[in-house]
Amino acid sequence: MSIYGQHDELYKVVEEYCTKTKQIDWNAANQSNVYSKINQIALEVNTQNTDNIIQAKERIKKENPQYSNEEVERQFSSLFIINLVENCPEYLMATRKLLEECPPKNLTLIMILNKTNEIIEKHSNKNYFDQIKAIDNELYPFVYDNMNTVIKDYPNGLNDPNFINDFSRFILHRSDGYFKAYMITTSINVEK
Repeated sequence: MSIYGQHDELYKVVEEYCTKTKQIDWNAANQSNVYSKINQIALEVNTQNTDNIIQAKERIKKENPQYSNEEVERQFSSLFIINLVENCPEYLMATRKLLEECPPKNLTLIMILNKTNEIIEKHSNKNYFDQIKAIDNELYPFVYDNMNTVIKDYPNGLNDPNFINDFSRFILHRSDGYFKAYMITTSINVEK
């Protein structure tokens, strides 16, 4: 049995995707060719692992006989993304290249990053959806409590047009825990 429970077929697919991802110099890649490279890897892995993918989906169906074919597809996709995000740092590096550029750091952004990491660490025993919910519940009151710092970097405070965009991009680029939770919850929500 692997870290994927009984889903050894899924492990093989994730492992191959990660192996191919490691072969790319993501530091030299720009945003437009990252899409192309990620799609090419997905196509190659899908083509070369048809049997493993079919077996993984059959196992999901066997474990969840009430699932429709669409639910099996969603479950496979969710498990694939979760395991890829959790076990392939190169995949995270590649997907971060798809984000808008990280803004320059300032005291407010460092303060928010530290609080974000603290919240993620505090809730690390919870699922990714609960971690994101904890960020929503705990980070915003923290920002309000520290408005004096925010105003030094963003004179219009929360109304500053750059504030939300800057802090969102900054924590996506600088917090691995937040980025993982964001990637997984966003991917799963898109599949629903």
